[in-house]
Amino acid sequence: MAPITDSKIMVYITLSDYVFNTMFYQAHKHNMLVFNLTSKNIKDKKDILNTTCSGLCIGKFIPQIGKAFPNSTVELHMLSTKPPVTNITVGALGVRAEGNITLFARKSDKSLHYLFTIYAKASIKVNLSMANEMIHGKLYDTKIQTKVTDSAIGTINDRALQFLVDSAIITTIEPMVNGLGTKGFLCHRQRIYNSNSLILNYCRTRS
Repeated sequence: MAPITDSKIMVYITLSDYVFNTMFYQAHKHNMLVFNLTSKNIKDKKDILNTTCSGLCIGKFIPQIGKAFPNSTVELHMLSTKPPVTNITVGALGVRAEGNITLFARKSDKSLHYLFTIYAKASIKVNLSMANEMIHGKLYDTKIQTKVTDSAIGTINDRALQFLVDSAIITTIEPMVNGLGTKGFLCHRQRIYNSNSLILNYCRTRS
């Protein structure tokens, strides 16, 4: 834990790997690490989750989906299988996570149909920086490895699936996270020490 070397501010908060890892453990234990990705969550290229299209969409990458459920959209339901693990270094935050991603087809009548399940293992690194009492973050290394563990529509092409995931990182995940990082968090007298901890006082999301 980094030492506090001055007493100019009334309250300091020390955040170490242990704090984040404990938070993630409790969130995982209580099934809070859940996220559903639909076309509504995607600002650009909303048609990427369509099963029928004239350009590029999931129905083209994985033809079985387009044939079984034409003119529908795909939803990805994500759930952690292990508590994420964080690692804080100088100016950076690393996160390793594992989970299942279950894909469903949503037909025009709003009915939901199971497609297949993916096991995913992710490694994410975020650069942290300070400017005008704002802490900002930007993804600089995001890797997600996938493997199909169950399917109701036959064999899924692993290369096509990995390409789809890599495309999702570029078009959806990175812009979403970097948007929050660009917006930033307001931190008065926030400091990042040369150790596996962050020491700060009074930090809140910028409104």
